[in-house]
Amino acid sequence: IASATSQGSITSIAVDPRQPLTVYVSTSVNGGVFKSADGGQTWANASQGLPAPFFIDSVTVDPFHSNVLYAWVGSGGYVSTNGAASWSPSSMPYPQGTSISGGQHFSFDPVKPAIIYGPAYPNNNHGYVQKSSDGGVTWTQLPLPFSTCCIVPDPKTSGVLYAAAYPYPQSPSFVN
Repeated sequence: IASATSQGSITSIAVDPRQPLTVYVSTSVNGGVFKSADGGQTWANASQGLPAPFFIDSVTVDPFHSNVLYAWVGSGGYVSTNGAASWSPSSMPYPQGTSISGGQHFSFDPVKPAIIYGPAYPNNNHGYVQKSSDGGVTWTQLPLPFSTCCIVPDPKTSGVLYAAAYPYPQSPSFVN
């Protein structure tokens, strides 16, 4: 990881809940996603299929299916169904040419399988979060009365979300 982070930084760390020695990191600038199967002793590039230049905001592991990961790349989401061996664009809708960066990530409901929350874009001066109830196949926009950088599900109550937010019209992390 040292060579990849010499021009950037680590943007997120995710630990496989079923195999705690398996760790993923996302990195900024010339980075990508890296995977360690030995608790961080050695690392392998796990960025195949992610767009270049590699500036990955975050990587998140599905707590119910640890081979499923989501990454946020600023201009959209990417999914891996094989433990980060390869990535493909998520089915989550996102307008082309729009970019969000700065702490954006996917969150999995820790209580109910197949529920995923993902970043959305501002529309008509309103914020949104996107939700999938079918493991990322389809997505619904949920309107928010504020702009947010971070959505975190409650660890014990499905459907309850916490957010770091600020009221509109201020939204410095959204760029069109």
